[in-house]
Amino acid sequence: MPLFVYGTLMDPDMLGAVLGRDPAAGWAGAAHLPGHDIVAVAGRPYPMLIRRTGARAAGHLIAGLDARDMAHLRRYEGRSYHLRRVRVRRPGGALVAARLFVCREKAGRHGWHLKHWQKRHKSAALRQLPRPARAVGD
Repeated sequence: MPLFVYGTLMDPDMLGAVLGRDPAAGWAGAAHLPGHDIVAVAGRPYPMLIRRTGARAAGHLIAGLDARDMAHLRRYEGRSYHLRRVRVRRPGGALVAARLFVCREKAGRHGWHLKHWQKRHKSAALRQLPRPARAVGD
């Protein structure tokens, strides 16, 4: 089952660093989660989803993740996020079952945008990744 990513993991450099490999083969295309919006976690530079009528959280599907990949992703997401199954909508309207990391923290008041994160926080986030998450072939 693919993983739906909507935040920092939409950045190919971040996803590759977390997985410890080139993620290009796993990109399975765009999708969105109906009835949800992407907002900043309160006091943090990373995002979470909240339910919002009429909204649609845009993201990407990542396929072909194995147990090692999922272990790296769980380590990256930490205790604040847990996996859940959802149905996301692909361009063209098809619904697809996917996994999704959902945040347990308090939502901030502002939306979250990938381009803003890339400009202001990406380089620091890449430097702060735990070493095992960046090691290729671990």
